[in-house]
Amino acid sequence: MKHISRDDEPRKRKTNQRLNKALIELLKKKPVNEITVKELTERAGVSRCVFYLHYDNLLDMLNSVEEEMFAKYQTYMRELFSKEINHDTLVLDILRISFQITLDYLPITRLTYSDGSHPQYLRKYANILLSEVNALFQGKLSERTRSILFFYASGTAMFIREWIQSDLSKSPAEMAEMVNSIIKNHFDLANVLETQQELPVGSGQRKAVK
Repeated sequence: MKHISRDDEPRKRKTNQRLNKALIELLKKKPVNEITVKELTERAGVSRCVFYLHYDNLLDMLNSVEEEMFAKYQTYMRELFSKEINHDTLVLDILRISFQITLDYLPITRLTYSDGSHPQYLRKYANILLSEVNALFQGKLSERTRSILFFYASGTAMFIREWIQSDLSKSPAEMAEMVNSIIKNHFDLANVLETQQELPVGSGQRKAVK
């Protein structure tokens, strides 16, 4: 993505939102290699000149939309972990967010899984979860917990892939409930986090798990 001056940031965000929405709509109808800048800009209601002020090409824009998706996922995770943790619903809450984000950006996630970039997607997904839990414990997450969290994130990504390949046979809420039930029966993430030492919380720091 090209650099835009700070004064133009509000206009940039509005233009990006229109272009991103148009791209996601077009990806529902055809593969990315059949989409042209002309039809994208016409659908978004912006000129080709404006498009090239923001992006080098469609691939550049596609990467930008993926970054937006992960930024939104991180925001939701941050909001979840900034509150007092409810161990009874912790895993379910994480899963609900994961499956809903997948649905919101379905053309992007579907493309990610189909073009062979799934491992990169998994790393980003896992790193966000790890970073937010690590911040919750003020950077003192044990290696055991980090490994278990990555294992948990990997498994969730696999369920997401199967869900996409099944043409979304269940709703995000149904998928979250199903995977949560499997995890609870075989692997209790909330219990893993409870084994972490509860750390004192100072001004402006996140709440520790209770």
